Order: sequence, then structure tokens, then C-alpha cells
Amino acid sequence: MEQTTTGSYRVLPGRDDDEWLLLDVERGDPTYVPRTTGGDDRADTTALTPGNRVDATLGWVDGDPHLAS
Repeated sequence: MEQTTTGSYRVLPGRDDDEWLLLDVERGDPTYVPRTTGGDDRADTTALTPGNRVDATLGWVDGDPHLAS
């Protein structure tokens, strides 16, 4: 079963061009999520822009996070 986390996150560049860093605006916790065009219960992250704030749901599968919505 997939666990989820919901919150507000600041979008920042990741460690490379294949990921985003989502920084929890309340706790400051960093979460790296893959940049993806969507599918498999994953949101399309290609339109995200560094510096913006998003309300999002993160999905966790086997300890690996992804942007669910």
C-alpha cells in the first residue's frame, strides 16, 4: 500500500536534471522527487518552476517518494 504525505513545498532544483527538491515550508524537510511526465499514479512535474510554492501530495513506494498530485 502506498503511503502519502500532504503539505506545502518550495520547488528547488535537485541534485541533477532528473529530479526536483521539494522543501517542506513548515518543517524545512527536504524531499527529492523525480521529474516525470506523469503516469503510474504520478503527477506531471515538467511544468514546475524553481522558487514556486506548491500544495502537493507525495506518494511513497518502497521508501522512494514521487509527486502524486
